[in-house]
Amino acid sequence: MFFKDLPTISAKDLIAKLTSDEPTPPIVLDARTRLEWNLSHIPNAVLAGHWHEASLQPNQLVVCVCLSAHRSKHLTDRLIKQGINAVELQGGMLAWWKAGLPTEKA
Repeated sequence: MFFKDLPTISAKDLIAKLTSDEPTPPIVLDARTRLEWNLSHIPNAVLAGHWHEASLQPNQLVVCVCLSAHRSKHLTDRLIKQGINAVELQGGMLAWWKAGLPTEKA
């Protein structure tokens, strides 16, 4: 499946949003497996299968992430089609780790 022109956010821009004083910070949805998520994930990220759209504020940004930005394309596309303000993390967790940004373990 080919995804054209999905909106993205860089790791640098995402960490800026996550650490800012915005009243509604982005929700980070991780499309990886539980094992991958357990080993290392963006602080406060939620596994995609454990997230409920009801917790979303109007126009709140949802950032979809996976290892290399392949699985997250499907999730981003699906959320956008549902009218959710979703973007994909450019380069996925590989880009996050390369930038030396903080992670958590479960």
